[in-house]
Amino acid sequence: MKNFLKLLPVFIIVGLYGIVSGQIKESNPSGTKAFCCNNNMPGYDRQPTEPSGVSGCCDEPPELYTTCLVCARFWSAYGKCDLFKICPYLLEGGSDPLPPIPVPSNFNVTETSDHHPKLGWNSYHVHWYDIYRKIDSGNWQRVQRITNRETESWIDTNIDLTQPGHTYYYKMQGSVYDDYSNFTAVKPIHTTLTATMSGPAYLDPYEVGTFTANPSGGVSPYDYTWYRMEGGGPEPLSGGVEPLGPPSGVWIHLSQFDGSKTATSSGVYPGFKMRVDVEDHEGYVVTVEKTVSVGIGGLKKQLAKENSDRPTPAEFALFPNYPNPFNPTTEITYSIAEESRVVLSVYNVLGEKITSLVNDFQPAGRYSVFWDGKDENGKSLSGGVYIYRIEAVPISGKKPFTAIGKMVLMK
Repeated sequence: MKNFLKLLPVFIIVGLYGIVSGQIKESNPSGTKAFCCNNNMPGYDRQPTEPSGVSGCCDEPPELYTTCLVCARFWSAYGKCDLFKICPYLLEGGSDPLPPIPVPSNFNVTETSDHHPKLGWNSYHVHWYDIYRKIDSGNWQRVQRITNRETESWIDTNIDLTQPGHTYYYKMQGSVYDDYSNFTAVKPIHTTLTATMSGPAYLDPYEVGTFTANPSGGVSPYDYTWYRMEGGGPEPLSGGVEPLGPPSGVWIHLSQFDGSKTATSSGVYPGFKMRVDVEDHEGYVVTVEKTVSVGIGGLKKQLAKENSDRPTPAEFALFPNYPNPFNPTTEITYSIAEESRVVLSVYNVLGEKITSLVNDFQPAGRYSVFWDGKDENGKSLSGGVYIYRIEAVPISGKKPFTAIGKMVLMK
């Protein structure tokens, strides 16, 4: 009796299978196999472009299309055909709804190295996948039908993500014998983040220019970080003292303009570079640089006095200021051996520029200029040590002349 009880489930399964098979054979006297998907997903033997309606599926006669459809739907939903689950659909009078066709899972859209959208998903048991695309606020269009159900990716080579100003939306669904799954969630992808910088390419000395970042693509809102690099910084003082002013070739963070689309900067000979890092809402960053040349003209400070009675000097020189110490005014004298662009500036001991006394082209000669102990804005300075520095760049292309001197303002 115990052995009989152990074998009872087997007898029940065999009996049910015989009942189901017998019922199906009544509608299929030829004896063709009824379960066309015992081992794999039923095939799809017509081109997707043909009219709807399936016939001859799985090498079955047309009257067994329902059997193929049921098997296919179970394969799609569960990855197998379960005799007990499909019985209600194959026996006369079965009315339960077929299991739904699964939605493609892990659907995503990324950008390829050559800037095309790439769609990815997990393959499953369907007969084909349909992919739809929408550009900006346009209409949805089917752009691809994939009939190989093992496929798990597709690249939209018709879209170039380097072209600014568009957002592309994608969705997809699977199909089993002309019945479709629901659509996946819509996935957007934006054109590649790019940016330009508008602003002057030339400034006069001390002229202020406005620079504007112009982003495109990516995902707004954008964030901005600004920098400036000097085109030629001052020479270091002797004895290992730090340079007088910002060094050349180093980006200086202009934090006061962070987050703003615009920044301003004034012209200092011989020029400088502006840079902005633009970051979009998804964290992508692009960098834009602009070179600005600074020439002579426009605003000038107290000009050097030319002494035309003296002969042309044979060499460049910077002489000690007089008087020194001084209060409130001192005279700085220098000589130029040939026509040059001359810049004479005053710095504090921290290397910060206080004011420019000369910024001009000058012919060969001997010159004197006075400084009254005031800064660029005309504000009187406190007593202490100050540095004056000259740079003369001959228009002939010879090596520039630079020199520095030290003076003491008494208060």
